[in-house]
Amino acid sequence: MKNLNRIAWPGLLFLSALALGACDSDNESEEAASSDSDMPKRYQVRQGMIEYAVSGMQSGTETLYWRDWGREEAKYTNTSLSMMGMTQTTKTWTIITPDTIITIDQTKNTATSMVNPAKAMMENMTEEQLADMGEQMMQQMGGRQEGTDSVAGQDCDIWKIPMGNAQTCLWNGLTLSNTADMGGMSMSTMATTIDTSASVSDEHFTVPEGINVTDIGSIPGLGGFTGIPGMADNPQ
Repeated sequence: MKNLNRIAWPGLLFLSALALGACDSDNESEEAASSDSDMPKRYQVRQGMIEYAVSGMQSGTETLYWRDWGREEAKYTNTSLSMMGMTQTTKTWTIITPDTIITIDQTKNTATSMVNPAKAMMENMTEEQLADMGEQMMQQMGGRQEGTDSVAGQDCDIWKIPMGNAQTCLWNGLTLSNTADMGGMSMSTMATTIDTSASVSDEHFTVPEGINVTDIGSIPGLGGFTGIPGMADNPQ
């Protein structure tokens, strides 16, 4: 239960950020509407790459690639956690598609694949419905918008949530910064580079040969809390 409490706030924050991204555009573009997926747009930018610096309890980097308005994304995480004189290194690659979430442990050459829990919840939803859901979730958590900030050269909307002293800054539905302090344990993820002209090739979404993939199906009760920065990489 202790570990679950630690990951609950970023999961809720992610779902709310996902929904609030739909508020940035009133009309779905023809390019977005041509997608084969029934999932609504996650982001208001078609594709790109963001590099992040991770600090606090963990230190290191994350790199996010996305395409098809965020319906597909790949996140590479390389961080170290130092505690009680010991250091644990995490090197993962998480692939999210409308149907599946695959988490690859690049140090062990193993991977797990599961059903994307957001699929059943958001499939066939309109962007307006998704935005309404996000607003309601933020309000239920006591979240409020408090001005704007500039991160990596982009203006973003600041949202604060009392639980965990969490703060996130959103740009077109994408998280540019994320901070929290729970029980003296601080966490921070800050975008350092944003490139919307970056090449986003199929290799980012293809599991390399030689990786042993274990299919775990779906996890009841997990809802949308998978594939969240800082969560899917370390499900234990």
